[in-house]
Amino acid sequence: MLSCFDMDKMEVTELDTNEFIARGYQSEILEIAVKSNTIIYLPTGSGKTYIAIMLINRMSREIIKPNNKITVFLLCVSMMICVCLGIDRVNLIIFDECHQAVENQPMRQIMKLFENVSADKQPRVLGLTATLLNGNCAPLKVEEVVRSLETTFQSKVATVRELAQVMGYSTNPQERIIHFKKNTPDEVLQQATRMVSELVEFVSSIRFPKPPTNVQRTQLKPLQTSQAETKVLVKKLRALVLHMQMLGIFGALKSTLACIVTAERFRRHAEDSLTDKVLTAVTTTLAAVMALLEDTMVGYSNADRIFKFSSPQVLTLLEILREFRTKNKNNLCGIVFVQQRFTAQVLYYIIKALADNMEEFNYIRTEFMVGYNANSGDRDTRENQYSAKVNKRIVRQFYDGDINLLIASNVVEEGIDIPRCTLVVKFDRPMDYRSYIQSKGRARAGDSWYIIMVPAEDTKFKASYQNYKDVEEKLQQYLVGKTDEREAPTMQQIEDELYKDRDVEPYYTNGYDSAHVTASSAIQLVNRYCQSLHRDRYSALAPNWYLKRVDNKYAVVIEMPIVCPLRERIEGPLMATKVSAKRVAALEVCKRLHQIGELNKNLLPITESEDPENFDYLFTHWITEEDESETMENGEEPTLEQGDDKLKLVKPKPGTKKFIRQHKIHIPKYLVPAATSVPNVYYPHKINVTATKFPVHTINTPNLSAELVILSHGLGFALLTLNPLPSICEFPIFVSSGEISVQVSASHTPILLPEDHILALRKFNYFLLDGLLKIMKNFLAYDNTNEAGMMLLVPMMRDEHACDTLELNLAHKYTSINRVEEPSLQEKLDLVVSDKSHDRKIVWPWHRISEVPYFVSKICYNLHALSPFPGDGFPTYAAYFKEKYHVDVKNPNEPLLLVKGISKRLNCILPRAATLHGTKRKKQDMMDGFEEHLVPELCIVQDFPAPLWYKANLLPTILHRITCLLQAESLRADIVTATGIGKLDHRHYNQSQPVRIDERIMNTGEQKIQPVQQRNVTEVDACALTLPSSEHNHVKPLTNKDYSAKMLEKQYPWTDEQEPIDIERHLDVVTLMEIEFFERFVNTPVAYEDLEKNEVNFKPGISKFPALTLDAEYEARPILMLDEYENKYGPPQWVIFQCLMAAKATDVLNLERLETLGDSFLKLSVSLFLLMKYPQFSEGRLTYVKGKIIGNKNLLYCGLQKNLGGYMKVSEFSPRTEWLPPGMHVPQILQDKIATKEISVNKLFEFEIPKEEQISGVISEDTAQDIADMARHIAEEATDGPEGVSTMNRFLGHQHVSDKTVSDCVEALIGAYLHSNGTKGALAVMGWLGIIPESENPSELFAQSLPSPLIDKNITAEQIDYHIPNYRKLEEHLGYTFKNRAYLLQALTHASYSTNRLTDCYQRLEFLGDAVLDFLITCHIFEMSDTLTCMPGRIAEGLSPGQLTDLRSALVNNVTFAGLVVRNGFHAHLRYINTKLMDIIDTFVKFQEERDFVINEEVLILTEDEPYMAEHVNIPKALGDVFESLAGAVFLDTGMDLQATWSVFHKLMWREIEMFRRNVPKSPVRMLFESVKAAPKFG
Repeated sequence: MLSCFDMDKMEVTELDTNEFIARGYQSEILEIAVKSNTIIYLPTGSGKTYIAIMLINRMSREIIKPNNKITVFLLCVSMMICVCLGIDRVNLIIFDECHQAVENQPMRQIMKLFENVSADKQPRVLGLTATLLNGNCAPLKVEEVVRSLETTFQSKVATVRELAQVMGYSTNPQERIIHFKKNTPDEVLQQATRMVSELVEFVSSIRFPKPPTNVQRTQLKPLQTSQAETKVLVKKLRALVLHMQMLGIFGALKSTLACIVTAERFRRHAEDSLTDKVLTAVTTTLAAVMALLEDTMVGYSNADRIFKFSSPQVLTLLEILREFRTKNKNNLCGIVFVQQRFTAQVLYYIIKALADNMEEFNYIRTEFMVGYNANSGDRDTRENQYSAKVNKRIVRQFYDGDINLLIASNVVEEGIDIPRCTLVVKFDRPMDYRSYIQSKGRARAGDSWYIIMVPAEDTKFKASYQNYKDVEEKLQQYLVGKTDEREAPTMQQIEDELYKDRDVEPYYTNGYDSAHVTASSAIQLVNRYCQSLHRDRYSALAPNWYLKRVDNKYAVVIEMPIVCPLRERIEGPLMATKVSAKRVAALEVCKRLHQIGELNKNLLPITESEDPENFDYLFTHWITEEDESETMENGEEPTLEQGDDKLKLVKPKPGTKKFIRQHKIHIPKYLVPAATSVPNVYYPHKINVTATKFPVHTINTPNLSAELVILSHGLGFALLTLNPLPSICEFPIFVSSGEISVQVSASHTPILLPEDHILALRKFNYFLLDGLLKIMKNFLAYDNTNEAGMMLLVPMMRDEHACDTLELNLAHKYTSINRVEEPSLQEKLDLVVSDKSHDRKIVWPWHRISEVPYFVSKICYNLHALSPFPGDGFPTYAAYFKEKYHVDVKNPNEPLLLVKGISKRLNCILPRAATLHGTKRKKQDMMDGFEEHLVPELCIVQDFPAPLWYKANLLPTILHRITCLLQAESLRADIVTATGIGKLDHRHYNQSQPVRIDERIMNTGEQKIQPVQQRNVTEVDACALTLPSSEHNHVKPLTNKDYSAKMLEKQYPWTDEQEPIDIERHLDVVTLMEIEFFERFVNTPVAYEDLEKNEVNFKPGISKFPALTLDAEYEARPILMLDEYENKYGPPQWVIFQCLMAAKATDVLNLERLETLGDSFLKLSVSLFLLMKYPQFSEGRLTYVKGKIIGNKNLLYCGLQKNLGGYMKVSEFSPRTEWLPPGMHVPQILQDKIATKEISVNKLFEFEIPKEEQISGVISEDTAQDIADMARHIAEEATDGPEGVSTMNRFLGHQHVSDKTVSDCVEALIGAYLHSNGTKGALAVMGWLGIIPESENPSELFAQSLPSPLIDKNITAEQIDYHIPNYRKLEEHLGYTFKNRAYLLQALTHASYSTNRLTDCYQRLEFLGDAVLDFLITCHIFEMSDTLTCMPGRIAEGLSPGQLTDLRSALVNNVTFAGLVVRNGFHAHLRYINTKLMDIIDTFVKFQEERDFVINEEVLILTEDEPYMAEHVNIPKALGDVFESLAGAVFLDTGMDLQATWSVFHKLMWREIEMFRRNVPKSPVRMLFESVKAAPKFG
C-alpha cells in the first residue's frame, strides 16, 4: 500500500496538541528523526506510527507550494513504485516493517535509487520496526545484521534510553509453551492418506503437451516448461496429505472437501482435454476419500466427531480456548497463528463447527484470514482485489467485535492494525526470530496470554526459543540507551554494500532525477504492460521467453505479443544466471517500449487519455472547462450523486442530456431588414389553405360541409415581409374535421405602403392577436427595428378570375368586435332573419357565458322557437331556453340558426388520432352528428367576416410553421454557400417536396415516450431534514459499521451485491454453479471493467421466442444512397426542417431516423479516417480517439459553432403561453432590467404596456417610470434563489436546449446529406461542421490509396498461404475472392497467434469492420422502411425510429455475428493459440449445430448474463470479431467499395434481416419503459 501526501490536493493542518500528547521517548526520537535518517526500533504498541505522523507534520512545510514535494508512507511495497517515483520530488519516505529490506526486496531497491540524487535533494528516510531482524540470527551476528539494515536505509537505529519507558505501553503477555502429542493415524486415516499420496504420484507423472511456440532457431529453448501448470495442484495435494496427518479424520474431511473445490476451480481454466481429464480423476478420487472418512464417523454427533476424530494438536488448541474462558477475566479477542494458508481454512471450519454445536463454545465468533500475492505481475484480475477486500472486511469485523477469534497466517503478524488481543496462540512453532517477536507483539492487552504449541517430540525448539531470548537481550544491550553513542554508516559503506550490489544500471526516462526502472522491477513492468494490451477475456497476453546458452552463460530472447507495436525480438546480454538474463532482457524491452511511446514518462503503460500523439487539431472548437462553468444557467439544478462518503451535488457534463444551455433563437434573414432594404417597402405573399383530407361523410353533414365552404372562400390572408421570401414548401395543418394543406405563394414584387397603412396593419394584427385569439401578452410591443423578424398579416381576396387583391380597407375597418350584450326589447322585436343578415356569419350568444363564437352553417326556415324541442323534457325551443337560461323569446317566429362552434384549439400542428387512422372514435362520431340550434334574438351577429375569423384560428400555427421552415431554409442556404452542395434558388424543386408526415412516430406514440425520472429512495432519505422525535419516526441512524462497509465497497470497481458467494467459507453448501460464477468473477481482468459482456449463459434447446422461419429466395438489394449520382439540389427544405425537429417538439416528424443514419456514417467515416491517418495505432487507441470525435461532447461543440441550438424546435408549440408573434419583442427597458437581474424573466406578466404603445412600439416616459416602480417593488419582495430554466426566455429570443439534442441534430444533418448526396455530401457537411478538419480533405476520404497490410513488403504469397492453407474454401463460403490475401490473413489472426509475424492481428480490421457493417445494415433497413410509401405526403408505414434502432441492435451484435461465423464455417479458419478459446468455440459450435444454426429473437435475451443456469455456453467475442474483421478486409480489398462490400455480406445476413424486419425484436429496457405504470430505475 502506498500513501502519498501532496499539498496540491490537501490542506496542511497543524495537529491539535491538546488532543494528542506525545510521550517523552516519542518526543526524543522525533527530534532525532527531524535531524537525520532514522530507523525507529520500538516494541509493538509503543507508538512508532505516531512518531511518523508527528514527523510528517513537522516536515509538512516542504510540501506546500511552491516546493510541491510529496510525502510517501510505504506500508506494503511493490517494485512498480520504483518506475514512477521521482525521488527528488519526495521530502519524506516512511518504511513500515523496514526489517524486510534484504536482498532484492523492493524497499532495498528504492534505497538504491538515492545513488544518483544529490544529497540536498534526497528525501528524509524513516524506518519503523519492532524486530530489526527479518529471520533467524545468531546472537553474535546481531550487530552485523543491524549495521547492514542501517546501511540499506542510510540511517541510524534510534530507540528508548531504557526499557522502563515503554513497558507500560508495549506488549508484555504471559508467555507459555504447551506441548502436544504426535498424532497416530488409525487404519482409515492411513488408507485415505495412501490414496491421496498415490494421486500425487499420478498427477506428477503426467506429461502435458507443450504449447505451440514461434521458435525458428534451434538454439532457442522456451524458458518455462509445460510442467509448471501442475505444480500448484501437486502442492495442494501434498498439503492435503500433511493436514490429514496433522489434524485427524474430522480435519481431513474438511481438508479433502477444500481440495475438491480447488480442483473444480482449476477445471474452469483447463486449456486442453488432458488437463480436464486429470482434474476429473482428481475430484473423483478425492470424493472417494471423503466417502471413506465420512463412513468412519457415521452415527456420531457433530460435537462428538470433533473430539473423537481430531488430532491431539487440535484438541490441545480446544483445551487452550476452554482454559482461557475459565481462567482469564478478559473477553476473548484472540488470534491463532498458523504456518500454512490451508491450515487456517481447515481450523476455521473445525472451530466454527464447535461453536455451532456446543454451548460451551458458542461464544466464539471465528473467521480466517490469509495473505495473497499482491505483487503478482501476471494476475491482473479481480482475484487479488477481491482477497484484499475480504481481508479488510474481516479486520473491520475483528475491530468491531463481530469476530473474536481470528485464524490467520503470518499476514496478520505485521503491517495490519488490529485490536489489542487478549489471547495469541502459535498453532505451529515460530520458524524464526521475526515471527516470534511479531506474533507475540499482537498480545498487547493487559493480562494477555501468548502461547506457543510445540510437538512433544520436538527437542530442537527449546534451543531455538533460547536463541530468540538471547537475540532479544543482545539487541537491547546493543541499542537501548546507545542511540547517541552509535555512528551512522559512512558513504563508503553505503557505496560498497548498497550501490554496487546490482548487475546492470537502471533505465532512466530523462536523467537521474526522472522515473526509472531497474532489472529487478522490469519483469513486473513487462507483464503489466502486456496486461494493458487490448485483448478478449479468454486470452492472457504475455511475452514469449526463450533461453540461449553460450559458454556457460545465458541470454534471454523476448518476443512480445503481436498486438504490441514492438514487433522484433529483443535479446538481452549474456549473464551468469538465468534469472539475471531474464531481468536484463526485460529491462531492454522496457527501454524500447518507452522509446516507441508505449510507456509514459513515469514508465507506466500509456493510456488512451494521455496518448503522446497530439490530437488538439481535431478539437480546436472545444470550450474550456472555465468557460463551460460560466455557461451553466444559474437555475440549472445539479445532479444528486453519491460521493466518497456522502451525497453531493454534481454539475451535468457537457454533451449530456442533463446539461441544458441557453441558445439565441435564430431569426431567419428573410424577416429582418437588409442593408439594401427600402423603408416601407414590403413583399406580399398569399397564404393558400385547402382542405385536402376530410372524411367522406363531411359533404353530407351540414355543419362540416359549411366548414369546407368557409375554407374555400376567396377571402383569406397574405403576409407582408421586408424581403422577398424563398420558396416555402407546402405543409399540412390539422383541424378537428381533417387535414388542411397550406401553401405560401411567395411574391418578388414589392409594394410601397404609407405610414398610415403600416400603422393600420399593426392595429389590425394586434386586433387579431388580442381581440380574436386572446393570446396577446401585455408586456410585448412591436419592434420598430424589425430585428425580431417582421411579418404583417393583411386580408386578401381572390375573385372568380383567380386574381388576388390586398383588402387594406378591411384592415382599416376592423380593429374590434361587436360587444356581446343583450339587445333592447325593440331590437328583438325588429329582428328579421335572412340569408344576407345571418347566413355564413359569426354569432355570439349573449344569454350564457360562451368562450367561443359560432359559425352559422344554415338558416332553418322550417324551424322556429315554438317548434318541438328534439330532446325529452321540453315542449319547444322557447321552453328550453326559458327553463335553462331564464330568458323569454320575444320574437319566436324567426327561423332558427344551425351553428357550429369555432374551436378554441390554436395548435394545429398535430392531427387527431382519428385523422391518422381514417376512422372516427365513437365519441367523435356522436359529436359530428350532433346539431346545435340557436334562437337568433339570443345572439349577437359579428360584422367581422366569417372566413377571416375562421382562418385566423389557423394563423398562429401557420406563422410558426413558416418561421421554422424559413429557419431551415436559412441553414440550408448557409450549407450551400460553404460546401457547394445544393442551389440557393431551387423553388421549383422545393414545390414538389411538401413536408411529409411521419405517421410511424405518431402511431406508436414514440415521441411522447420519456423515461420516468425517479428519485432514489436512499437519496431522498439522505437529503431529508432531521425529523423531530416521535413515536411515528423510526429513522435508523447510519452506524460506524454501515459507514465503514460503504467506504470499503467504494474502494473497488464492483458492488457488494455483485460479489459471488465466498466459496472458501461455504465449502459445505457450495454448488458447481457457484464455483463457476466465483471463478468468472475473480478472473475478470481489472483493466477491462467497462468492456461489454460477451459471455452468454443459457440452457440449450430452450427458447423464450418461437423460432422464425423464412420461406423466400435470395434477392439482391443494393443500397441506393451508395450509388454515385449527381444531385444538384441537395436535401429538400423539409428534410432540413426535419433535422431541426427534436423528438420533444411533438411534431409530425422528428430527427430520430436521420440521426440514426447519420450516426452510423459518422462512425464509419471517423473510423476510416483514423485507420488511415494512424497506421500504427492499436485498436484501443483508435477506439479512444474515435469515441472522443463521435462523442456527444464533440458533436455539441461542432453544433455550437453553427448555432444549431438556435435553429432547432425543441418544445411543443404553445401559442397561448410561449409563442412570440412575429415582429413583437419585449421592450428594451424590460430586457435591460432582466439582464441586470433587477427582475426575473418570470415576472414579465406583472408588467402591462398600454395598447397604443404596444402598437406603436414606442414606450412613453410615464410607462417607463411605471416599469421602474414595479421593478423596485418586485425586487423588494423577491427572495434569493435560483430561477431555474424558464420557458419565458423565448420572449427574450432565447431557448434552452439540452446538449444531447444539439448533438442529435448534428448527426441528423449528416444523415440528411448522406441520403440526398451520398458519402460525398455527408463528408462535405462533416467538414463544414468541423468534425473532420477541412485541412484533412474529408471529401476525399474514400479515394485515398490504401497502405499494405504486410509488415514487410518482401513477404511472398507462399508465406501468406502457409498460415491460411484452406483460404479457397473460405472464399467460396464468403462469396468473395481476395485480390490481396494478406488482408484475409490479418482478418483471421487472433491476438494469441504469435506465429504470424507477416501482418498485424485482426483488431484494426475489426475496428473498421464493425463500423462498416453497422453503416451498411443501417442504410439497408433505413431504405427498406423509407421506400414502403403508403400515400403521397406520407413517410412509410414501416419502421419507427425506435424499431429501426431495435432492428439494428438485433442485427449488429456479437451474438448474431458469432452465429453467422459458425453457420458459414469461418471459425475453422481462425488462427489462434489458445486452448481455452478453442474449447469455448467448440462448445458454441456444437450448440449451434443442435439448433440447425438458427439465429432468432433470442439474441436480445442472450446478451444478458444468467450465471446460475444449468448449462453454460459462452459466446466468445472472437467469433463476432472475426466477422467484423472479414468485413473490414473485404471493404479494403475492394478499394473501399461500400456497395461491393454490401453485396458480399447481404448474402450472408439476408435471412436474419428479413425475419427480424417482419417481427422486430424489442430490447428488454425499451419494453420496461413502454410498459403501463412502469417506472424502471437502473443503478
